[in-house]
Amino acid sequence: MTGLYINGQKADLPIGLNLSLILENPVYTKNGTYTLDLELSLLTDRNARAYEFIHRFNKAEDIIDKRSAILIVDGEVVLNGTEDIQSWTTQKVKIVLMSGNSELNFLIGGDRKLRDLSLGEADPIKGIPFGSETQREADYRAVYETLKKPYPERGWMLLPYDVGADSDPNNIYKDEWTQHQFPCGNFYGLGTYFFDDNLTWPPLYNPYYSGQVPQPYLCFIIERVIKSLGYEIEYNALAEHPVLRYLYVVHGIQTMEFAKMLPSWTVNEFFSKIEFQFNCRFIINQDNKTVELRHYMENEDFPNVVTLEALNEPSAERDEENREDPSISNIAYSLDTDDYYKFMSLEDAVVKLVSENNMRVVVFTFYELWSKVTDSADTDRFKKIFEYRGDDFIAYDTGITEDNAAKVVPIKVNAFKALYNNTDSTEIDKELDIIPASMVKMEWRLFFQGDNRMVYAQIPSAGYYDELINMGEPDSGDDSDYNLQDLIEGTDSISSVTEYSKMRLAFYDGLTALYDDVRPDLPIAEYPMAYVENLYEEYSVTKKEKYFNPAGYQDMFRLSNLNNYLYRRSKTIDTTTTYKFNFIYHKKIDIMSKFIINNRAYVCKKLERIVTINGFNDLIEGEFYLLKD
Repeated sequence: MTGLYINGQKADLPIGLNLSLILENPVYTKNGTYTLDLELSLLTDRNARAYEFIHRFNKAEDIIDKRSAILIVDGEVVLNGTEDIQSWTTQKVKIVLMSGNSELNFLIGGDRKLRDLSLGEADPIKGIPFGSETQREADYRAVYETLKKPYPERGWMLLPYDVGADSDPNNIYKDEWTQHQFPCGNFYGLGTYFFDDNLTWPPLYNPYYSGQVPQPYLCFIIERVIKSLGYEIEYNALAEHPVLRYLYVVHGIQTMEFAKMLPSWTVNEFFSKIEFQFNCRFIINQDNKTVELRHYMENEDFPNVVTLEALNEPSAERDEENREDPSISNIAYSLDTDDYYKFMSLEDAVVKLVSENNMRVVVFTFYELWSKVTDSADTDRFKKIFEYRGDDFIAYDTGITEDNAAKVVPIKVNAFKALYNNTDSTEIDKELDIIPASMVKMEWRLFFQGDNRMVYAQIPSAGYYDELINMGEPDSGDDSDYNLQDLIEGTDSISSVTEYSKMRLAFYDGLTALYDDVRPDLPIAEYPMAYVENLYEEYSVTKKEKYFNPAGYQDMFRLSNLNNYLYRRSKTIDTTTTYKFNFIYHKKIDIMSKFIINNRAYVCKKLERIVTINGFNDLIEGEFYLLKD
């Protein structure tokens, strides 16, 4: 038998009920667990009472109140979710029943923007002055304490960033801030973060100049997005990872609202980008309204193995564009035009040219790398790629003359190169809009123990930012004074607002001690140092080989490493071909099982069963993906 309960009240189903019940695997589909369309009569007393309020509203969207819906078939609860009223007349009402991922997707709305969600605001960090402390000194100390508590202790940080005011855009050796040296105190170890000088050059962001601009952790944003939709996140695979948990959103929007710090994506776009890039899935528990974000490999401990006997010869549908498995896809970052990216993602033709001319050189020490690139006797050094510890470097002419010779340094290249897992094509299947932030180097002259000391640090560049200091005339954006001829001929244009469509990320896992050459064993300052590559960016200036290396993981923005750590560790599932089988199975089916059909292993994408007023029909139609060895 079949029964439907809306808000705890039983509804009368039509005698001729013929309902197609779709059960979908949340690991492989975005449509959800169940989505059912029903038409109920309002001429029965029971249904009339259940929907007696309907005449009070003028349009369907006014009456969506997320009433609970429970569908029971043959004694089994097959749906425990939400009702949505689509339309009605005086005699009938059309409703949609949803649960699982479909419920989540519907309630958020496919086109709902991240920036329109209520994700909350960051509270300004204020310190309580002790003794003779000024309020600003107390604030510095309070911020300093927070910087020692990365995620999950805190969901956001006050971290420095660059806004691209490049003093020498053609020289990535010097970068924006190399030429700016600031005398600073060492108050609470933050002399390099907060300083009092009245600079005439636009500074990098810090609270003294531009107010507090929180930088939220990615895991924190995921939690807030899920919560804003009425759910709680129960498990987050990224938060459990010893490195990925420290990813944070690099932006320069002067706001305390978390939603305004994000790209102009819909929620579904955000979820899909996270899922593909990190090889994971959002899975909804319809019973307790919780969400789990699990890596594919965590979903492959199949709870059951189900053997089916197909009643038909399998039919197959091929869709080459449906490469939802990164282990069989060609993937590249959709990088911006920053000079940093030009070096970190070389054109394939350039790399091919080096190989064709046998100009790839392997070196075994950092000293040897420097020796090779600075060897002026090697007339081919500017044609070569030098490989050291899996990193590629080139000889870079800085344009600076030292000792009557050109100063040449090693510059790292091609760390963000594309990943080619699709052996049938050289075309890119997926471009990633979640990208590593570009980095800039800095140097400061500190007064420490009576001496001038040079220290070096690095900060990420925000691709999405408000100007810290307006260096020119403000743009009013007033379009009231226009000339139609100029607009038509293209000599004038209508002002428009362009929203940033990428998300830049970097890692921050705590304060970094800064040293100098005078006392390399004695830290003279601390700095909230972010990174995208484990090798410190200062290497080309200081000749020092220093690494961020949490938990022994290699550089986690490199697609080759994501491939090794996340993509290749999961079983290969060919989502480009869908196999369809018909079968009869009288037991309850766990759709996340492994299925053996005709002696081959599959995972299930979707099952379809017919429900009548008397219960399930015996025949089941299924769609499956082949599980490769």
